[in-house]
Amino acid sequence: MHGTIPCRIICQLNSDNKMKKILLFLGAILLLNNIYAQIWSAECTFSPGNSTLYGSASRFGFHYDNWSTYYMRYNDSSYFGSFHNYGMWVPIPVSQKISMPEDFIITDFQRFRSYQGFIGSYQGVGMYGKAFDYNLLTPNNSLQVFQLPAVDCLNRIAIMLVIDDIIPYYTKAFAVGNHSNKSYILEYIAEGYYFSSTYYYAQLPYVSTGEREVADDVVTIDNYAVFATRDTRKDHAPINLRIYDTSNTITSPYIEYQWQFCLLPEEHVSGEIRMIPLRGNHFVVAYVVFNSKLNGYYLCVNRIILSDFLVGNNTIVTRYIPIKKSCSNMADIVYEPDVNTMMILLNGDGRSEIYHMTPWPTIDAAYSKLDYPNGNLCSIDTIGGYSTANVNMYVAVGDNKFLSQDISNGVSIENSCFEVSMDKAFLREPPIIRKYSDPIERSIGTRLYFPFQKQSFFFYDTSSCVIIKNDKPIE
Repeated sequence: MHGTIPCRIICQLNSDNKMKKILLFLGAILLLNNIYAQIWSAECTFSPGNSTLYGSASRFGFHYDNWSTYYMRYNDSSYFGSFHNYGMWVPIPVSQKISMPEDFIITDFQRFRSYQGFIGSYQGVGMYGKAFDYNLLTPNNSLQVFQLPAVDCLNRIAIMLVIDDIIPYYTKAFAVGNHSNKSYILEYIAEGYYFSSTYYYAQLPYVSTGEREVADDVVTIDNYAVFATRDTRKDHAPINLRIYDTSNTITSPYIEYQWQFCLLPEEHVSGEIRMIPLRGNHFVVAYVVFNSKLNGYYLCVNRIILSDFLVGNNTIVTRYIPIKKSCSNMADIVYEPDVNTMMILLNGDGRSEIYHMTPWPTIDAAYSKLDYPNGNLCSIDTIGGYSTANVNMYVAVGDNKFLSQDISNGVSIENSCFEVSMDKAFLREPPIIRKYSDPIERSIGTRLYFPFQKQSFFFYDTSSCVIIKNDKPIE
């Protein structure tokens, strides 16, 4: 039984600059002084103006204290931006941006203690960095960028904040990246005590025929770093995890072991793998397969207890969801512990789908799916509560669009700008796990440092849909 939720409030707004400022002011007053204006769902458009926007490069990350950050790349520049989460819901959404070089590319965000951290590429070389003024309100905003010359780009990142009574804090980072056709896993101190110019990296296996192992994602769970990889070499499983303690992950001989997911012969991996840590030492490994026997595409979601996994106990809970080929690219995944809900973002032919599900049941369980027809969403993250309302939301970004959605009721989406349907995720037998020794090449590199001082400016946008809790439009 499928149910749909229609869009009930559409706001088409004047683009005149004076009117924008008036509407912005009035909208801010409404939201700041009237608590009943809780947002269910909203969509806003960031116009690229006279430049060409590379929509697939857009990225979003929640920081803290009701501030979120984002990145957009154009043909002649790129922008590191931020907005207060109030600012997404006013009739003319406003954010602040700082202009960066065209070859400054952000692929993923992560919080470094009290700073907004990010990774990507700068001048064609892999980089990570941090922004000290995450709200961009100061006249000159400070960014630090560190190049890691072993790779062309860093693609995904996980961090471990280390604090104890003897050693002062420091943030250790783990990342996956690439150089030409080769894939790498990396480890370095991102900030704090023990900060140095060295970093550790390892090249994953690559053979001259083009068969190789590719790292797609990384997470930290308890005191372990977990790397997810795909492998196309003969006699290797298509999906693997490489796991070891965060104290010396890359230099340890144990990182040379693959924990192989032995899929069924008729299952063929389509696209990348994504992971997300849950509570305790639980985490999720998600991917899409094409099943040649069933002649269809399926979203596979595996919940894993790390302590069981490491001692060979296969307590994995696996779910199978039929999906369409036209929207089968695994883009991103995020988890909101407040409502025990996981959001999985898939995209495809000019559209996207967001699946909302709880990772905990051990039986067939309901999920909801939001259909987004206005282009490809490429990045998703939760946001903090705004005002004094008890609310949980996420924001997804892609092309020149931002979509926000309330998930205060978890899997059950009460209202949305877009069609939402309900169905069941089916429990199935988990994959067999095999531990396999597979050596990798490890090295030490030296990072390069680049400071940036940039002036921020305001950027106004347009809301195309805003739905508030009491069904009153923002106008």
